Amino acid sequence: MPSSSTAITDLGPEIILFHILPQLEYSDIVALTKIKNHTLRQILNTSFVYQLLFRKQFGEDTAAPLAITANNWPQLYRLRLTSKLYTWGKSLGGRLGYRIDDVPRENITIQLNSKNVSKPTEVKAFHKQKRKLFSLPKRLGLRSGTNASSAKADANTDGEEENVSEYEDGIILVDVSAGGYTFEVLSSNGNVFTIGHNPRYPEPPAPSEPDYDIFRDAGNQPVHNLVTFSNFSLNMPNPLSAATGPEAAPAVPDEMLNVDDFYSPASLKEIQLVNINSRFISHRELPRTENTKNLRIVTISSGRSHFIALDSKNQVWSWDRPNQQTGVRLKFTHPNSNNNNSIIENPAKNVITKILAGWSLSSCFIQGIGLVIWNSRDPLRKGNRIDDAVNVNLRIIRNTSATEGSKRVVDYFLGENFLLYLTADGSLHRLDIDSFDHVGNMEAYDVLSFNSYLNRQNGGGSSASHYHQQHHHQREQEEEEEQQQQQQQQQQQQQRQQQREKFVKIVGNFRNFAVFTNFDKVLLGTKDSTDISKFDHELKTYHPDSEPQLIPELQHKKCINITMGDYHCLALFADGELMSWGLESQSCGSLGLGSIDEIREKNGGREDVVRIEGWGDMRVHRPTKVDLGEGKVALAVAASGWQSSAIIATKI
Repeated sequence: MPSSSTAITDLGPEIILFHILPQLEYSDIVALTKIKNHTLRQILNTSFVYQLLFRKQFGEDTAAPLAITANNWPQLYRLRLTSKLYTWGKSLGGRLGYRIDDVPRENITIQLNSKNVSKPTEVKAFHKQKRKLFSLPKRLGLRSGTNASSAKADANTDGEEENVSEYEDGIILVDVSAGGYTFEVLSSNGNVFTIGHNPRYPEPPAPSEPDYDIFRDAGNQPVHNLVTFSNFSLNMPNPLSAATGPEAAPAVPDEMLNVDDFYSPASLKEIQLVNINSRFISHRELPRTENTKNLRIVTISSGRSHFIALDSKNQVWSWDRPNQQTGVRLKFTHPNSNNNNSIIENPAKNVITKILAGWSLSSCFIQGIGLVIWNSRDPLRKGNRIDDAVNVNLRIIRNTSATEGSKRVVDYFLGENFLLYLTADGSLHRLDIDSFDHVGNMEAYDVLSFNSYLNRQNGGGSSASHYHQQHHHQREQEEEEEQQQQQQQQQQQQQRQQQREKFVKIVGNFRNFAVFTNFDKVLLGTKDSTDISKFDHELKTYHPDSEPQLIPELQHKKCINITMGDYHCLALFADGELMSWGLESQSCGSLGLGSIDEIREKNGGREDVVRIEGWGDMRVHRPTKVDLGEGKVALAVAASGWQSSAIIATKI
């Protein structure tokens, strides 16, 4: 019998779009687009595919300013592919990623004989030249539907080929995170790069003693030496440059792979590009072994002088010592117990949904276990494999393990020795971490000043409903009428519950934080203002200074994220606009607004908007628009210390 074969296009748009593509990796979908098959290309030329590419490349929870494109996934995807990193602020220690002499003069301000970058300036080390990624048939119209009928309609679109993306041949930026002295940048290939340098001395949550260094023990250079490779230098641990001559061959762990065997060509190309272009940026890597060869970093979070990362297999890694190039894998074991078993008993169930590096602590949220924080880890010791996991000194926060119901944790923030978290009922809770050893036995308390605000906005909340229900039960009525009224009340209560204002997101840094409501409001607070000591138990109220701060420029304006430095704030809006305010220490440029005269000009000449304080500190009292350049929009922001950054793209 003659053999018959079925082409992928014979399966039809519904099977391809909604059953096959979601199961594929990002690179596999891109590979399909390169197949020279007109029917397949027409099927793939839909908004649903662009949305899928976006989510697989940049993450499901990426805070995407969709209003830029009105849910136009093709355009949003292209914006992210063509985006670039910009930094500004204090340039000390190379933390901005470029030499001050390479910054345009109009972006520089001088204060106390120090040059600072006061406007967004591109970090050019991540980009090179333009090239075409792949081609698809030119769209005659952009469709946003994701059902089968719209997919078929898109599939009928005909026309000449167009470039899906023509972008700078370099690194596709997934995320940027800000530490006290550095920025960490995550690429689409899972590479992590650090801009700047952390202090020369270890700080928590680093181990109390150094990790065992097999290279140093062998009499060679320390673990952060340079390896010469293809006429360029890679900042990665490799002993080959430490010794010369056959008799000086260094001791290398049996499990350690060389760079060619470990990295994919795409990842290696990224590392080459950055090391050629900048001496201020270092590549941070995982141990190069067979066990880690196929791992990919998917999330990063920076603390004051450390950062942590989550990989594609739900494992957490830490970089917490000065000049540490290679991450150390962490193991979460039961605290205060001789049991060395992991608290993650079922990896499929106990998924780590968030990691967060605090000021001097680190944390993660594990489904079914709850909020976990740690203040140190064990060092890698002699005899350990370089990819072995080490225990952390952890505490599990009480009453945070619920997986459903009103007490389920939906978001959290870890600051300087205090923790804030939101529950599904929309309320805010706080736990003080003054004594780490006792954290596991402590109870969080309600942040009444914030929760009372919500209660007032909701007209007294559920307590008023409860009173009316009790009052109703006291009346003597016929049973049928009573049941009808009860049903009506239940329907009304459900409607009120759906319409209740509640907290849904929290962000912050150091001692400051912001919470977002489902009614497009943003409330600001501080560590001091929400301390329980500020609560008057007799009057059952907080001190007036403890009330949430609502800045008019942030309310009902579709603010999607806020990032905070030591004393300054930046707000990102759904249309890609960026605003900043707060204290710019020594006029370091962290606000990105330029000189004091330029700021006053942006605010209609008003002198009360900005003033100079103390040792040249500049305080801007109200959110002021950051000039990103003509046609440019911000897609992500990060700030800490005295510096700021944004991933910025030019609108298409």
